Amino acid sequence: MSDAILSGLMALLIGAVGFLSYALGRKVEKNEEFKRKADAVRNADAARSSLRDPSNVERLHDKYRR
Repeated sequence: MSDAILSGLMALLIGAVGFLSYALGRKVEKNEEFKRKADAVRNADAARSSLRDPSNVERLHDKYRR
């Protein structure tokens, strides 16, 4: 009887460790994705703000004129 209880506890412990490691990995992945999105928003904002300067707009028009 005690072997069955110990086996059950061992399985429960292994399952708990697996679940916790999965949850931790998922949290790390979400944080990385959030950082990538924040960087993309920051870059887009910098690009938009640079287009508010008329000299930058003229430089781009001159560079990419067809």
